[in-house]
Amino acid sequence: YYTRRPELTPGMAEDPSQRVEYPYMEIVELECELGDSLSDESAIESFVDLIAERFNLQLFETATYKFDPQGITSVGIIGESHISIHTWPELNFCHVEIFSCRKLPPLETISAELEGSVETVLNVRKRSRQPSTEQSFD
Repeated sequence: YYTRRPELTPGMAEDPSQRVEYPYMEIVELECELGDSLSDESAIESFVDLIAERFNLQLFETATYKFDPQGITSVGIIGESHISIHTWPELNFCHVEIFSCRKLPPLETISAELEGSVETVLNVRKRSRQPSTEQSFD
């Protein structure tokens, strides 16, 4: 398992299922409907908190910006990387990205964990990336 600051994520290295070789990144993209919450800054920040809590991610800080006339972007800085949420209230649509340098739960678990927190989960994608050691600077 790799993290730049292991003291920030105690216990993770002891769990063999969480060990990955550096550099490693998992990305989960979630498209969903949140209803009236899409225009509520505190509700979106609470959703960042909920994601961090449900997936055992260490949340340090959240920054949120409300656009005029509508829409919110909120980014949670986590020990593992970040969580970002972008809303389009006019379309009743929300895009969530979870970037983590450790393994995240399977898609079925992610959908089940968020059930009830969102109106409808429209799509969930998960991908992982371990960059090659070759570098090109063309």
